[in-house]
Amino acid sequence: MELKLQLAGVLQSYGVPEFYMASRRTDTKPTLSAICGLIGNALGYEREDKEELDELINNISIVSITNEKPIKILVDDQIAGTNGNVYVTANRTDDNPNKTSPYPLIHKEYIEDNKFIVTIAGNDELMEKVKHALLYPRRPIHLGRKCCTGYEPILMEENHVSDSI
Repeated sequence: MELKLQLAGVLQSYGVPEFYMASRRTDTKPTLSAICGLIGNALGYEREDKEELDELINNISIVSITNEKPIKILVDDQIAGTNGNVYVTANRTDDNPNKTSPYPLIHKEYIEDNKFIVTIAGNDELMEKVKHALLYPRRPIHLGRKCCTGYEPILMEENHVSDSI
């Protein structure tokens, strides 16, 4: 069974593995991990629910991804808390080459104002469970990071079952 999802948001961010911890880059399209995380959140799973999340990532596949507009990336520089550790800042001067700050600067990337149509597939039982969770999510659905919320229903209309008698 296949489900068609629309991920439409002012901001979206689908993380990529980072070795340099002062940045949070985004992929230019939703990843399988991000889709499974979105579904897991709708199902009410926690990060610690490894078996349930593994079931999703091992039994769901992405059939296709299309985007509405060319990809534009927004870079947002943010100051993050550090639990009291002190970091050398980027705004050093000749007078003070070791200027320090208790907060590091973090560069975060976001995809700006776009809509992705993602078709996913899996066995019928799992896809029915996913469909129900996306129609009636247990928690808010995010498009990557928690600050990225959508402005359209995730599940596209053609996936809905008529409730009329």
